[in-house]
Amino acid sequence: MARNKAFVKEAVLEKAKELFWKQGFHATSVQNLVDHLGINRASIYDTFGGKNELYETALQSYRAENLAFLKDHLAKFDSAKKSLTFLFKTAIRAAVKDEDRKGCFVINCTTEYLPKHRHIISELVDNKNVFQNLIIDTLKRGKDRGEFSTDLDVKTTAAYLFSLFSGLQITAKIAPDQRELFKSIDLGLRILN
Repeated sequence: MARNKAFVKEAVLEKAKELFWKQGFHATSVQNLVDHLGINRASIYDTFGGKNELYETALQSYRAENLAFLKDHLAKFDSAKKSLTFLFKTAIRAAVKDEDRKGCFVINCTTEYLPKHRHIISELVDNKNVFQNLIIDTLKRGKDRGEFSTDLDVKTTAAYLFSLFSGLQITAKIAPDQRELFKSIDLGLRILN
C-alpha cells in the first residue's frame, strides 16, 4: 500500500527556495535540504527528482513570483516613468531591508552558475528577455503618451535598464545604503528625460 506524503509540496518548495536563495546551489548540500525542509532524502528525490531539479524548480517559482511583481509595479501608475521609478525603488527598499542580503535569486544564480553550467543558460536568457520585454512595453506606453522623446530607442533603453536594475541588486548586497542607491536610480533614469 502506498504511503501518503506527510508534507505539502508547495510549502517544501518555498522552504527550499529560501535556502537556495540564501546559500546558493553549491553551498547547499542534500543534508542541508533534509534538515531545513524536514523531509527525508527519499522524499526529495521522489517528489522533485534530486537537488538539481529542486533548485531549478525553486528558480522557476521565484521567476514566476518576480514576473508578477514586475507586471504589478510597472502598471502602478499612468506615467511610465513613475512606474519604472516605483519598480526600481521598491526593489531597492526590499533589498536594503533584507537582513540576509540575499539579493536577487536570478542574479545569484547567474553569478554562481555561469559560465560552467550551460544547461541553465536558457532559463537565465529567458528571464532577461521577459524582463526587457516588460520594460519595452512600458517605454512604448510612455512614448505613446508623449512622456518620452519620439526618438527614444526602447530596445536599447530596456537593455540598459535591465543592466542598471541588475547592478543595483548586486550593489545592495554589498553596500545597502538606500539613499545612495536611490541617487543611482535617479541618475540612471535620467536617460528617460
